[in-house]
Amino acid sequence: MNDPAKEEDSLVVILSQEQQFQVLMAQLQERYTAWHHIRARSTQFALWIVGMAIALSWKLIETPCANVPQRIAATVLVTLLAAVSVYFLSGLATGCKHTRKALIRVETALGNHEPNCYLQGEALLPNQYKSTKARPSSHFLTLYALLTVTAGYLLFAIWMPVQGAVPNHKSALAAVAKKDASQFQSERTINPEGGSHD
Repeated sequence: MNDPAKEEDSLVVILSQEQQFQVLMAQLQERYTAWHHIRARSTQFALWIVGMAIALSWKLIETPCANVPQRIAATVLVTLLAAVSVYFLSGLATGCKHTRKALIRVETALGNHEPNCYLQGEALLPNQYKSTKARPSSHFLTLYALLTVTAGYLLFAIWMPVQGAVPNHKSALAAVAKKDASQFQSERTINPEGGSHD
């Protein structure tokens, strides 16, 4: 009976240095493509959310929330939208970080961070490129800040006091009708019989 461990060892393919180099270059290209695709997707998503926020803020400017229940409902909607957006972006950020780690492993295997490997006296890529820690100017931190500012602006627009509001046509007509009715009632009170004073 054959040993499964020995069968697995027999399946190992020994690649030449040129073949290994080709595999690493293929992986490098694939990881670079995936990394840029994730960043582009996150940027498009953030811009889509900002576009929705601009449309909502324009609606709030035209028709402000009239009472507290409406403002609470709008606040809950904005909060849920912001939470879902952050959750989605955090998933993309995790995938981008894993892709970056795989990319660093390939670059290290190719010797891109080692001095004198490709260039005399220096490395092809600086050592800080081997780190996956987020910097203050990193891509996803910038998107998080953009979403935070957008959500804060919408909440301000929702709870901003309405001053100098212009009544709509229905309200104006109702006010005129009420004024006419009051004037007619006062005239009836002064002259109950509705006759003239000739």
